Formats: sequence, structure tokens, C-alpha cells
Amino acid sequence: MADHPDTVTSKLDALEAAVSGGQYCTASLWGGAGVIVASTSPAQRPHGSYPDPRYVVTAHAAELSWLFDELWETFRPLLDHVTKIEFFGRLANAANTRLERDAARVTPGELLAAVLIKARAIADELEAGTFEALSVAPGGLIAEDLAPPENRDVDDRLWWQGEVLTDEIQVALNHINGARSRRGWAPGWEVDACEFNMSALNKLWSALYMLPEYAALPESKQTDTERLSALFRTLSTEKQAELLAMPSVEALATLVPSIL
Repeated sequence: MADHPDTVTSKLDALEAAVSGGQYCTASLWGGAGVIVASTSPAQRPHGSYPDPRYVVTAHAAELSWLFDELWETFRPLLDHVTKIEFFGRLANAANTRLERDAARVTPGELLAAVLIKARAIADELEAGTFEALSVAPGGLIAEDLAPPENRDVDDRLWWQGEVLTDEIQVALNHINGARSRRGWAPGWEVDACEFNMSALNKLWSALYMLPEYAALPESKQTDTERLSALFRTLSTEKQAELLAMPSVEALATLVPSIL
């Protein structure tokens, strides 16, 4: 599929970096491909020969519409009149799922990050040839709506899949993608990329101690430096020596300007 691995990935990297850096914009409210983004709920949804549209109602409608515009331009070469309905339906579902958790407190960046994670997953499916869409959408349904529920207990999830960590993981991923997008961007890009990666590691480290089994530990009250020191001391003497001898560790310790 033309444009997919390199162009789409690089555009997603740039969007994720912009969102994580708070550099998102606003646009006229989105309406298309069976999805309407609105700032207020419609008094009465229009009915007629077409199915009801899929609504996303949010105070951040202008920012979300901007992202929908950007993603349409990014994915347009990969979509047709059938798959675009599935594409935007899934993006709307991702937005609504995030809003259902705490619509009153979610920030524009958090909402856009949730949608970008879905867009990244769709890009992977398109590349692998596993993206599914309904050729006929009864009542406005999309293939994702018909997928069976996972029926998994929360305790069966991996630690990073817990609902309490969703925001933390999203922010960490955005930082990591921000670092990727800085490569070769401008002189001194290495410092910017390193700062993004360190922010991601710090967010993941903090997220770990939000888990109930870790929150009760004395280490949860320690500073980041104290936690890292404790983690280092869990290594054997041989492993400590091996780590300290790595050129990448030395390069980080001597990086100028200092960011640690």
C-alpha cells in the first residue's frame, strides 16, 4: 500500500510529538464518514434514509476535529469509501471510551493521545493486511462494534493494561514517539530526544508505584533518585560493573548540556 510504512509512520510520529508537546490546533467541527464531533449534544438526532451518525460530544471538539483532519490527510491514500467508515468509527469509539471515564476532567492532550493510540493500531493492521471493515453497515455499525467482548477480569491484565495506568502509559508513549520524531530534526536533536526518553522513563517509573502492590512499599515515598539507586543495588556486583562499563551509560553521564 503506497505511503504506508514510512510516510504514515513519520506523520503519526510528528502528530504524537505535537500532542505530547501541547502543540495541537483547532479546526471547524468534524462531520464526515458517519462521525460528527460536537461540543454539545444534539437536541434531536437527524433521521432519514441514512443511519444515525456516530457522535463524539466533548468540550474539546475543536481540537479533536483538528486531529481528525490531520489523520484523514495521513490515511487518505490507504482508505476507500468502505474502510474510511470503519476508520473514523474506530477513532470515534476511542474518543468516546476515553470520555466515558471522566469527560469533565480529561484534557485535550489526553483525549487526542487516546485517539492517536487507536490510529497507530489501525496503521499496524493496514500494514499487516488484517484491517477489517463491513461492506454494508447496518444501522451505522462498524466491524469493531461487532467484535466480542474480551470478558477478562482486571486481574488477568498485564500490569500496564490496568485502567489506573492508562493516562500514564499514554503520556509515556507520546514522549517516546516524540523522541523518535526528533532524530536528525535539527542540530542538537540528540539532547531533545534524550529529554523525551527520560520523561518517558520517569512517567513509567511513577506509574509502576501507582499499582496497589507497589504503592504500599516504602519505596513509593522515595524520590526518583532514591528509587533508581535502590534498583541499581538489586543488581549483582558483576551486573553493576557491566552496566557502568557500557559506552552508552558513559555517554549519558557526560552528555553536555547536562539534563539529569
